[in-house]
Amino acid sequence: MNMTKLAIIAGIALGFAVSASAEIFTISGTLADSSTISGALNIDPVLGTVNGVDLFVQDDPTGTYTNIFTQGNGSGSYLEVTNTTGNATGFPAVFLYILNPADPGTLLGFTGGALLTGLPGSTYYSGGSAANPIPFTQGSVSPVVPEPRFGAVLVIGLAGLGFLARRTLAANRA
Repeated sequence: MNMTKLAIIAGIALGFAVSASAEIFTISGTLADSSTISGALNIDPVLGTVNGVDLFVQDDPTGTYTNIFTQGNGSGSYLEVTNTTGNATGFPAVFLYILNPADPGTLLGFTGGALLTGLPGSTYYSGGSAANPIPFTQGSVSPVVPEPRFGAVLVIGLAGLGFLARRTLAANRA
């Protein structure tokens, strides 16, 4: 196996390692009533879209929010998430404005950022309408750190490829 093939294999392995960890983000925030929100977002930074969401609002009797009701771009990338599918009113809901330092107004190239706080900004609507919104006082969206064992397996695999390349070069010289 020559060095070019090894470099290609290593590049592909590294590409999979980087892309596999770049799409899942954790979200956390605090609302004006001191309750908290936490969960995960599946963001495609190439297309600039949110593909999946799983949010939990503390002290909310309706449970988790997993249905993407609307999303788009504006003064931040916005996302409305409801707790039921097919809800025509879109409430109760969590409305997120995600700020992207890499490309303000979109999620293109997103690697992590903050939530726009206050009104109008990221807001939680607990009732059946837009009345009585509870704004976020702080919030962030952070990339999920890949598991250490994945990195260890990647390093061991690349070291093995390097060892094979060294053996092959030594055998060719003899």
